[in-house]
Amino acid sequence: MTAANTVHGGLYLHVPFCRTICPYCDFAVVPDREPSLHARWASALARAVDADPPEFPLRSVYVGGGTPGRIDPERLRPILATTLGPDVREVTLEANPEDVTPARLEAWREIGVSRLSIGVQRLDPDGLRRLGRAASRGAVERLPQMLAQWRSLGGTASVDLIYGLLGDEPEQIAGQVDEVLRWPVDHLSAYALTIEPGTPFGRATLAGRRFAADEDVVAACYGALLGIIEQQGWESYEVSNFCRPGYRAVHNTGYWERRPYIGHGPGAASLRRDGHRWVRTFRHRALAAWLDEPLEIAAHDVLDDRAIAAETLLVGLRSDIGVPAALLEPFRARSGAVVARLFEAGDLVASGSEVRMPPRRRMRAEAVAASWLAALDGAVETIDNRGSRD
Repeated sequence: MTAANTVHGGLYLHVPFCRTICPYCDFAVVPDREPSLHARWASALARAVDADPPEFPLRSVYVGGGTPGRIDPERLRPILATTLGPDVREVTLEANPEDVTPARLEAWREIGVSRLSIGVQRLDPDGLRRLGRAASRGAVERLPQMLAQWRSLGGTASVDLIYGLLGDEPEQIAGQVDEVLRWPVDHLSAYALTIEPGTPFGRATLAGRRFAADEDVVAACYGALLGIIEQQGWESYEVSNFCRPGYRAVHNTGYWERRPYIGHGPGAASLRRDGHRWVRTFRHRALAAWLDEPLEIAAHDVLDDRAIAAETLLVGLRSDIGVPAALLEPFRARSGAVVARLFEAGDLVASGSEVRMPPRRRMRAEAVAASWLAALDGAVETIDNRGSRD
């Protein structure tokens, strides 16, 4: 393979420790109650990275969790030192507002971190409380000053927000987004609250409690959010991701472009080529099992043509990557009237050799992709266009 057609990929490093586990979270995390586990985790991770290096040049490294900001940066230094090659364009580390201090900022920059992803989630104390977030309002209020220091060190930053809680109003969400975009940040990830089975929120929902807003309220909040994004001149490049021009997330974009990646740490996933096949593998989720066998594959999926088509459709419709127009033809052949209505309603637009969903329609991506896949499978389904929004 020549340098011109070399495929670059990503490396994901999972830190499972959290000060508290949020009631909506279904990630592979553990309460951070045994500091001695940090050393064992770092040792196992270093062995795994050394024994199973990427077979492709790295374009990005992402240290996620969990809460990587709780880890002593010195534990990450030797791991990053062995992985940061000349082609790496982005090294992201996740942190919470209470983890961000002047000393930590200096240390993170020194070990090679170039981008912070800060899990703010909410600016209002009531929202933080309802989400079970440990951060105080004071930690959030200090964050702009910390981010200004980070920018002075040459780093970039992203902030995470969650909307769609029961009682949320579009104006409230728009106000929080507007405030965050006035901080020294370059990227925003904003997610609608999702109730996952097996989480405290999931179990309580089965018992009749409500935590998430109705779909129409969520859609209205999303529309208000997009209004602020557009006013500030930011790009809406994926349904939940927005940035100043030129600051797209390199690592996450690699996922959406189906670039290969290797994951190390509890529950981490990898996507690699095996001859002509794409194979997705998963490490042990349980920390104890992973510490014993950090290289062991706990599960794997071989992606067949349909699985690849499904991912291509959903990712393409959720983002401005788009879907190859050629993939539309089976859909058009079997569900021509449905396709016509989608174009007429503005849910789909043709753009060169791709078909895309405009930003304000991307919350409907899963419904459109499901109908598209049904047509690819030989079934004809319809889509209720009453959910379309301008």
